[in-house]
Formats: sequence, structure tokens, C-alpha cells
Amino acid sequence: MAFVNLYALLGVEPTATETEIVKAMRQMAQLQLISLDDLKLCKNTLLDPEARKKYNAQLFAECPEVLEKLTKSKEPESKTNPEKKSIKTQGKQKNNRKLWVYSAICILIGLVAVSGIAYTYYKPIFEVKNAVKDILKDPESARFYDIKKVKNDKTVVYCGGVNARTTAGGYGGKNRFVYLVEKKEAVIIPNEKPDDESDEVYYSSLWRGGCQESNLNSALGKAEKWLELHNKGKKAKEKRDSFSWELNQSEYLEASKEYLEITEEAKNLKEEITIYK
Repeated sequence: MAFVNLYALLGVEPTATETEIVKAMRQMAQLQLISLDDLKLCKNTLLDPEARKKYNAQLFAECPEVLEKLTKSKEPESKTNPEKKSIKTQGKQKNNRKLWVYSAICILIGLVAVSGIAYTYYKPIFEVKNAVKDILKDPESARFYDIKKVKNDKTVVYCGGVNARTTAGGYGGKNRFVYLVEKKEAVIIPNEKPDDESDEVYYSSLWRGGCQESNLNSALGKAEKWLELHNKGKKAKEKRDSFSWELNQSEYLEASKEYLEITEEAKNLKEEITIYK
């Protein structure tokens, strides 16, 4: 869903007071120029000091032109006076102009600081949410929880939870997700244990290594080791089954021993990796 400039929706500036915002909301409602949902959103966002502070930071990140408009310096208009101004009046106007300039500079510094925070914090979160939405059946219904940034050696991931509507129309419950910054790829971790062991190990290594142990490379290395053992186990089983117990007992027993050793090692490694107990 596209970001909405609530101030523009009400026809007020971002510097508007609560009284001005309430007045604008009342006028828009009376004229039926705003929906009830948008009116409720304006009330919950712009009339709550903390919510408005966070929204402003997001607004400056999403709509930099708003920030640019606010920070443009405009010289105060001077009133034309046909008579010659006295030295005292000129001095007073000069001091007022200096005060105005200093105030504008302070406001500019504050807005730039807020904008910087918005770009460094909110922009990555938007990227994470959009990447997760791209793999959902109903992206507009997504609700996000507890998104956090985790540093893994030289890699960075974002971990969190998401709940969205399923094909049937209802919400399917909260699922964990991992966002790989370097690959710009999001992976949803299913709540139920996957039927395929390879999927179980892959999802487990991402969540455990990326979000629990903060050592993603190590966890992925274990997953690759398990996959190698898993494939070796398949070949060992094929080798064992190629021998006849009646005709090749010694070969059958030797191949069975090799197969059991490989599968036992793979089983122990999977139990170390899996998050599905």
C-alpha cells in the first residue's frame, strides 16, 4: 500500500498545531471529502504526539520534497514605506531578521537530523517489509512484528514475524521470516515441520544461524555438511541394496555398516541444526 501524506490529505502543513489539524479534520468530514478510515488514521497518527513523531520521520524519508519545502529559506516580506525609516527602526528590523534567520537554521538542523534518522532506520525496514510482501499471497494484509537487525560476522540479516491472509481469506497465524541483506532476499520460515528433510535443515539453519546464534555462515556450513551426508547415505543405501543377502553376505554387511554410520552422523547433525523439535 502506497504511503499517504496525511497532512496533504487534510490540506495542512506538517507544522500545523493539533487545533489546526482537528479543525481541518472536521471540515473535511463535513464536506465528505475524506473517508472514515482515513479520518481515523489521521486521528490516531497526527493527534498522538509519539505516533506523529514517528510518522513525521517516515514522511521525510518517503517524501523528501516535503522536507525540502519546509527547509527552504524565505526572506520575510518588507513593508514598503514611502517615508525614510529612522535608524532605530532599521536596527530593530535588522535584529528581527537575524532572529528569524537563526530560528530557521535551528529548524533546518532539527529537520535534517530527523530526516537522517528516518533514512538510516526506516528505509531498510521498508525494504525488508516489501521483500516479505513479495512472497505473500495477500501482501496488502501483512502485519509485521518484532523486526530486528542482526549482525552475523560480515553479513547482516533482519529477523521478525509476519501474519497475512491466506487464500481462504482468514489470517493464517504468525510466521517467522529472515531477510538476507546481501542477497536482498526474504525467506518465510514455516511453523510446521516440512515433510522434506532438506527444507527442514535449510529453514532451520537460516533462523538458528541468522536470528538465534548470530553465526549464519557456520549454520549454513552445517547445513551443507548435512546435505553432503544425506546424499552419501542415499548412495550407500543403493550400494547395500545392490548386494544379495543370500549370495553376498559379507559385502551386504559391510555396505550396511557404512550406510548406518553415515545416516547416524546425518541424524545427529540434523538434530543439532533443526528448530522443529
